[in-house]
Amino acid sequence: MAISLAAGSALSPLQAAARGLLAPDALGPDYYPPRLTGMRGSHAGSFEVAHAVGREGRRYEPPAEQTDPTYDLVVVGGGLSGLAAAWFFRETAGREARILVLDNHDDFGGHAKQVEFEVDGRRLISYGGSQTLEQGDIPPAAKRLLHAVGFDAAAFEKYFDRAFYQKYLQPGIYFDAERYGESKLVRSPLGTLADLVGVERSQEDAAMIAEFPVSEAAKRQLTGLFTATPESVYPELSGEGALRKMLTQSYETFAREEHGLGDEACGVVRDYLKGPGTQLGLDSVNVLTGNLFNGLPIPGLTGLGDDVLQMLGLGPSASPSQPYIHHFPGGNSGIARLIVRDLIPDVAPGGTQEDMVLARFDYGRLDAAGSPVRIRLNSTAVDVRHGADGKVVDVTYVQGGAAYRVRGSHCVMACYNHVLPWICPEMGEEQKTALRYASKTPFAYTQVALRNWRAIEKSGHGMVYSLGAFVSEFWLDFPVSMGGYEYPKDPDGPTVVTAYPIETPDRSGLSPREQFRVGRAAMLARPFAEYEAAILSQLDKVWGPYGMDAARDVAAITVNRWPHGYAYTYDPLWDPREYDAFADTGPHVAGRARMHRVSIANSDAGAMALVQTAMDQAHRAVAEQLAIAG
Repeated sequence: MAISLAAGSALSPLQAAARGLLAPDALGPDYYPPRLTGMRGSHAGSFEVAHAVGREGRRYEPPAEQTDPTYDLVVVGGGLSGLAAAWFFRETAGREARILVLDNHDDFGGHAKQVEFEVDGRRLISYGGSQTLEQGDIPPAAKRLLHAVGFDAAAFEKYFDRAFYQKYLQPGIYFDAERYGESKLVRSPLGTLADLVGVERSQEDAAMIAEFPVSEAAKRQLTGLFTATPESVYPELSGEGALRKMLTQSYETFAREEHGLGDEACGVVRDYLKGPGTQLGLDSVNVLTGNLFNGLPIPGLTGLGDDVLQMLGLGPSASPSQPYIHHFPGGNSGIARLIVRDLIPDVAPGGTQEDMVLARFDYGRLDAAGSPVRIRLNSTAVDVRHGADGKVVDVTYVQGGAAYRVRGSHCVMACYNHVLPWICPEMGEEQKTALRYASKTPFAYTQVALRNWRAIEKSGHGMVYSLGAFVSEFWLDFPVSMGGYEYPKDPDGPTVVTAYPIETPDRSGLSPREQFRVGRAAMLARPFAEYEAAILSQLDKVWGPYGMDAARDVAAITVNRWPHGYAYTYDPLWDPREYDAFADTGPHVAGRARMHRVSIANSDAGAMALVQTAMDQAHRAVAEQLAIAG
């Protein structure tokens, strides 16, 4: 079955432009990256130049003569942080400020990519990475930006259909016959996205576990973990003492030592942690992370005391948690599109978050001559240094194999931190060392367009965790209707299912940073055909008994591969306790140090994989530059 649009040896004009082989002004009306399928994310043409510089030591000599005009600001990186940097700079410098944004991908938004399919006459909109704008502590500057571009959080209370989760997305666990002696899909007591959107779930954990095809001993152990009600997490500790141990003990050690789980019982929940949040198993995350980010139980948590619970946002007087519903049909690509349309109004009609949803952006206008703000895709920065007088920054970038040089009065680096030591020759060794500490989490959000989802409806489980499988999770896309777009409600019609592959090694004993490097290498080496085969096989295993035939029912697959994915977040289980993103302490602080007219902005610079972190770091970087006199 040929699913990928990338199949074949000849490149279409769209594919050639996407690989930087055509100049920006050659983009025609058919250039629309959200419609591309096959291997996306870090797609062919987006990373090879950077790898040649960072891995092979290749050097691109800056052209002797400047090939581009001089800008007030050059931003390297067109993700949410880079786009926010352009917006904040224009806010202060004025609408006539000349700004150029360079990005190595064929689309803007970084991980916040829009994914679209056309299936049986139905347009399906989904996301390729960054999912949802969590409404926790959003800094004032980010709030100001979001309001100015038209984002309205309150409207999602009506746009997001929580009842759909209750009806169709009851979580399930799939046990494979190869490991458990029989193939079985049963209800799951594990936390899911349904919990995050505030949907009531059954608490019959013991009844669910009784259906697992595992030994009676493993059932008893799991039931004990999920139903225990001790007075404290640890018999000998309470309050802050218990909290400290939770932060420095792995969840697997906790499950074994405090609740007697053996190998078989641990195996049932081990890989669940490796979902979209961490890519790490039970042995690699602390107890608190296992609960707060992945929903695994911590019996006796209330025994910590109200003061500690309130500090964690769990106490009776703590602020109510925000539901996970602020999700555009295209995920956080909706935020990126709102910012781009505000920066370059000609790119798409309209002015609200609603009319943005169905708007087809004109990519030919992103880099239009005469526009104060220009976004240049398929362009990889390879050398960033000050001019001789120290009052300008020269940025050399490669597009289509050729090197170009643009000059800016200021520069904001909003790209991947690890590449900076190789492309910023003026950077000191201490800063280089600090930048190399973190290792981004690799992930692949894979969107599968189905012609119908009758088998999913029949199974009663629209969200499934597959024990020990490479494709570890499936879930129906977020049920969001807005701006004339209606999420797929009819099981007889097409829909999108997200598949989540796992690349990090299991029980390796490696630190998270080392696991991420291993996973990244595996991801870059894996061809689309392997992802495709694994997804089709797992779909048939999980929902085949309910009538699914993947070869018949799958219309297209888009693998959004992000080897350099989420920003690294410190974990006291592995990192020194003084490294704390919330307290803004750790190597990321030294790593983001300003280099005169070059500032660093991205979520890496805040050590947190959140939209608001990316925006806040953009605001800091721009403020650093605007404070420079002359």
